[in-house]
Amino acid sequence: MLLFACCVSSIAWGQGTNSVKGHITDGNGEPLIGVSILVKHTNNGTVSDLDGNFTLSVNPGDILRVTYVGYASQEIPAVSGKIMRIVLKEDTELLDEVVVVGYGTQKKVNLTGAVSAVTSEDLMNKPVMSTAQAIAGLAPGGKDKI
Repeated sequence: MLLFACCVSSIAWGQGTNSVKGHITDGNGEPLIGVSILVKHTNNGTVSDLDGNFTLSVNPGDILRVTYVGYASQEIPAVSGKIMRIVLKEDTELLDEVVVVGYGTQKKVNLTGAVSAVTSEDLMNKPVMSTAQAIAGLAPGGKDKI
């Protein structure tokens, strides 16, 4: 009976979690920092370090979902016992034009209203007490002088 228990526990131990290690690069062989590696259908994941390396605990048969902004996502079977070499391919279709909006970003197609620029030369010789007063009348027309 004791022998049976030892055999069953060793089989269960072999079905446990494994550690997967990998290295992620772009098409030129440069390591990618901050790539998201997630076990599919779970919350178990990690990100690649400064050298593009990662380590993750997985179960046998798990699938890794690898994603990074500007690159095509990949789903790869987890392989333990050796270092996985993952090369991400650029996907320029995923990158839309982005406009910086003071405190965040938006896609250009979502931006409403007009965009204009005021240079420091426009503001130099204005006798005003605040920035709001300095740009009054300049932004809508661009080069209006007060």
